[in-house]
Amino acid sequence: LVAIATVTDVMPLTGENRVLEHFGLRVLNKTQRAGLQELIAVAGLTLGEIDTTSIGFMIGPRINAAGRMRHANEALKLLIEEDPLRAIEFATLLHETNIDRQKASAKMYDEARAMVKDDETASLITVVNEAWSPGLVGLVAGKLVGDFHRPVLVVGSQDGMYIGSGRSVSGFDITQLLHAAEGSLDKFGGHPQACGFSAHGRDRIMQAIAMMQSYANLHLHPTMLGARLAIDAEIILEQLSFELLEKIEELAPFGQGNPSPLFCAKSLRLLSMQTVGTVGKHLRLTLQSPRGKIVSMIGFRLGYKATEFRLGDLVDVAFEPHINEWNGIRQLQGKVHDIRASEPIVKLV
Repeated sequence: LVAIATVTDVMPLTGENRVLEHFGLRVLNKTQRAGLQELIAVAGLTLGEIDTTSIGFMIGPRINAAGRMRHANEALKLLIEEDPLRAIEFATLLHETNIDRQKASAKMYDEARAMVKDDETASLITVVNEAWSPGLVGLVAGKLVGDFHRPVLVVGSQDGMYIGSGRSVSGFDITQLLHAAEGSLDKFGGHPQACGFSAHGRDRIMQAIAMMQSYANLHLHPTMLGARLAIDAEIILEQLSFELLEKIEELAPFGQGNPSPLFCAKSLRLLSMQTVGTVGKHLRLTLQSPRGKIVSMIGFRLGYKATEFRLGDLVDVAFEPHINEWNGIRQLQGKVHDIRASEPIVKLV
């Protein structure tokens, strides 16, 4: 349970947390809890293969969906259930609740995205809608930070109480905004990268937002804004191997404070490219190194970049190497974080 909580609450996987996560994953992969066994099964996971990514994207969201859409007691019942048949029942309920959460949050995100003007000068993005569920505003805020690379506040309401959630960018403590507006807030709390707050009545919440906006304009430096990738090393595709993946795995568990290593490779020839997934959201690539090695890569949520390149172009990619296993065949692949056109090589005459 500690291993699940550490990842889902985005705590740094360093120091004691790293030790607890390492051994917690061992226990989780052999769990005797009927509820967790069934939740793992319904999520399409396999005991013995669960890592921090499995927790963050498959297990955590299903547990979390209970409190966002119904009541957190539904998740508690699952975790303490000892009867296998009841455990199946609770796990199925959480799975279905998570599907409902995904649909509702996707609708909210589309509405919020339409309200945001892509203004490069905005230090802080704020969106308010009385019809939004307070249980989902944090999820929407997280997505908008990924889109605009600046702090975001998303506010919904319930019975006259306006409840908001904020997400920040690296280098800016978002709780500073809350302290700047504490006179207009009923409750607030959080940590540097995420926060929650509430105020009764529209006038008070709008006053609080105005104060937070003023603080952001004064204290958010332009260098804090914009997308950045921390590349760990530049490599050539010939260096990709199963041995390298084994060495990288020794650095696990990965997560906040200990991210999976990110590499870049330059001047790769684009051999094939296609958008895949719902409405072409993702980008599948085949790339060739200057020395001839060919590697398949996938860029999640990068489908929009397909219009920027043509076959035969030379590109640079930032990626995580990983193993793609399908029908018993293991293949080295790259998970692309970003792709750009290679800079032309200037030859001195």
